[in-house]
Amino acid sequence: MKLFLDTTFGITVGLLNEKNGWVDYSFVDGQKGSAVIHKLILDILEKNNLSIEDVKVLFQIAGPGSYTGMRVSDGISQTFEWQKIRTYSFYHFDVPKILNINSGVWFANAFKGELFIFKWNDKENEKLLLRMDEALNYLEGADIPIYASFQNNSVDSEYELTKDLIKENSKNVFDYVEDKNLKKELFYFRTLDEEFSRGQKIW
Repeated sequence: MKLFLDTTFGITVGLLNEKNGWVDYSFVDGQKGSAVIHKLILDILEKNNLSIEDVKVLFQIAGPGSYTGMRVSDGISQTFEWQKIRTYSFYHFDVPKILNINSGVWFANAFKGELFIFKWNDKENEKLLLRMDEALNYLEGADIPIYASFQNNSVDSEYELTKDLIKENSKNVFDYVEDKNLKKELFYFRTLDEEFSRGQKIW
């Protein structure tokens, strides 16, 4: 059995079979991740008559996200690695590219009144951290598909959710992650030093 964790926004816990099809899937919002994630994992395992020993692979979303949110799943990932369980990690903005969508814009709420923007095509990519008004103008002017990890009520532009792409295309996404042996580092919206200041462009 394989376990999927995403704590970039709320908590998503999923179980996959050996062919990377969903066995179970759960999303919880509005609760502190560190307080409930272990129970959510145990609940979904018990619901399916499984124990933690049945988990042979862990998939983790490594960002982008806040420091606090992502450290929750990363702590579990490190524990699994110590137990010699195979672990993989990838980013939300990787998902369209994995599914052969060769150009687009991905955004996420970066807090502090800012949006994180990732724009890509088949030649290059760009990462931006913009004030909300600037980001909304940027998205309104986009002439390529727009994606976000989760719903954002501040954005009126039409967009698809990468969390839905993962849910609807689990085999393609997780087969790719395993085949490429993806193990991405945690990707925060800002460096720790920048958490207390406002930035424009990440690099």
